[in-house]
Amino acid sequence: MKRTGIIFIWLFLFSVGFVHGQLLLKESFNYTSGTASGLNAVSNSLWSNLNSGDSILIANGNLNFPGFVPAEGNKIQFDADGIDAIRYFSPQSTIGSTVYGSFLLRITQIGSLNTTGGYFFSLTSTNTIYAACVHVKRTTTTSTTFQLGISSRSTSSITWNTQQLNPDSTYLIVAGHQIISGSNNDVSKLWINPGSFGSTSEPTSFTQASPSTDVSPISAVLIRQSSALATPFIEMDEIRVGTGWADVVPQSIPCNTPLNQPQQFQITDTGSTSITGVLNESAQPVDGYLYVISATPTLNQLPLDGQSYAAGDDINDAFVAAVSDSTNISLNGLNPNSNYHLFIFAFNTN
Repeated sequence: MKRTGIIFIWLFLFSVGFVHGQLLLKESFNYTSGTASGLNAVSNSLWSNLNSGDSILIANGNLNFPGFVPAEGNKIQFDADGIDAIRYFSPQSTIGSTVYGSFLLRITQIGSLNTTGGYFFSLTSTNTIYAACVHVKRTTTTSTTFQLGISSRSTSSITWNTQQLNPDSTYLIVAGHQIISGSNNDVSKLWINPGSFGSTSEPTSFTQASPSTDVSPISAVLIRQSSALATPFIEMDEIRVGTGWADVVPQSIPCNTPLNQPQQFQITDTGSTSITGVLNESAQPVDGYLYVISATPTLNQLPLDGQSYAAGDDINDAFVAAVSDSTNISLNGLNPNSNYHLFIFAFNTN
């Protein structure tokens, strides 16, 4: 007899926003705050450490920006020198494509930051090859404001945006790296507080770095602590990486949370690597159901409002088995003779 194992079933409510393309990474820092163990430890190694020194820390609370999707989880804090953190995503190398990375930024204190500064964020190819580097510097030796800049490589020339920015204000930052046919001509760009939330195309007003040695594929995001002279006191939140503008600058569209949850899931058939079942639908109509499978009885991270999911997506150590508006469902890709916990979330898209 074929056995898939034991399936434990949990039913939930969930609301989700619209998706606008290929979102490669979304980091809301939904980890435990108040520990000195750092980003690598609290994320279960989703983030890898580079270098040595003090850690990038999780702090309570969020950064938010008007018109942007409300932040989830917590935020990070770092300054001066210390451990750098890198997180990988599906490599991107398509000629003509642009990889965008967005984040919310608040510099709480300029500290010892000088007028040369340094980069603190980058889209990378490996842990030594950096593109679309976002730099920060003090405006003048006596000023209390700072400026941001962009370079195509960590060692190439920096183009500085002329805006003088203030500490203790939250800014929406977008860096982009366009992969262009030919040699040494890829383009890195920077946007500060762009509009065009949810747009299908990038805004035409930006700061552009001079081309340098090409970087491909783009496959990771880097957070960097350089030195007291180059890294002020930084808070960062809601990192998003995607291949479309709307992936990283989504419009904040409220969803209606489902009023009722599904009541029962009945397994009708099992195979060696799959199960088939019927869900008793919610009492009130919903737009669909998200089926999440985990090897443990609790989810370390719940699905996020405002985020769309597809089969195969990871949610921390669980994975999305299916997204469907049907109450008759087959869930595939399971291991024989294994125990699973099935979490079912009713969701709406508007």
